[in-house]
Amino acid sequence: MLCLLMLALSTTGSQADMKAGHEAYAENDYVRAFDEWLKEAKTGNPIAQNNIGYMYRKARGVPISWEEAAYWYRRAAEQGMPEAMTNLGKMLDEGEGVKQDFVESYKWFLLASRRGLEAAEGHLKILRNEFMSAEAVAEAIKRADNWSPKTETNASSGNAE
Repeated sequence: MLCLLMLALSTTGSQADMKAGHEAYAENDYVRAFDEWLKEAKTGNPIAQNNIGYMYRKARGVPISWEEAAYWYRRAAEQGMPEAMTNLGKMLDEGEGVKQDFVESYKWFLLASRRGLEAAEGHLKILRNEFMSAEAVAEAIKRADNWSPKTETNASSGNAE
């Protein structure tokens, strides 16, 4: 799901770019929305990064690219954004744009759940009951327990040009 948390931004420039992207998206001008959000995504804004991941995953304004979607979701997830964590978890679960990895998928869903995103709970249950051994679940929990969010200090242009 596309996360549009415009009011959570702290700087005026970011707010303007994010708002312009939101308005463009609402008008179905996906190319303009992508361009506005990409500026912010490159600076390390996790909301914009999650939005860019969504745009690539759903081919909104850009050709579909699961690899790019996973890249941008991961950047946002690594900063602690629960919605990006679930998006990345889904891609890892399904092997879209990344190697299928149930342990990593479970880790990201668990982290999102711990941050209050209830939607992650169902994915955890399915993975635990249908796809993973007790040992794999334990490994995922260990990885989640040892994880900490990262701040992007050297934001780069990433994969997208």
